[in-house]
Amino acid sequence: MKEVIRMTRKAMERAKVMEMIRTKKITQRKGAEKLGLSVRQVQRIYQKYLEKGDEGLNHGLVGRRGNNNKDEIRELALELYRKNYQGWGAVLAAEEITRETGAKICSQTLYRWLREEGLWERRKKTPKHRLRRPRKASFGEMIQKA
Repeated sequence: MKEVIRMTRKAMERAKVMEMIRTKKITQRKGAEKLGLSVRQVQRIYQKYLEKGDEGLNHGLVGRRGNNNKDEIRELALELYRKNYQGWGAVLAAEEITRETGAKICSQTLYRWLREEGLWERRKKTPKHRLRRPRKASFGEMIQKA
């Protein structure tokens, strides 16, 4: 069974050109022209292609998690909210959690996390207190007091 490799369009185009270079259908110079790179860059990419295959054409960070990983922070923030800040608003709770943990949490992010966990319910707007008086049919109909 073959392994599936996720590739960008750019990497797929490079793979086609590198395969053509490998089978000697085109030269590295022609490959460089096709890809819009210098010959030296094509040589470097070709060496990586020979060592790692198609996977070597992908960017080195493809498939890895980013540095902005908030799973641990999210769990900690939600635990603190449940324990200490239940019923507080998202802005004040985010400030207190930031002060306590040192991890900066945006109030909107905390608000989204709380809604996803079911810890925050939207409040319905209350109706306006005053009602407008109905308009009179013609001008001058209002009672004038002297």
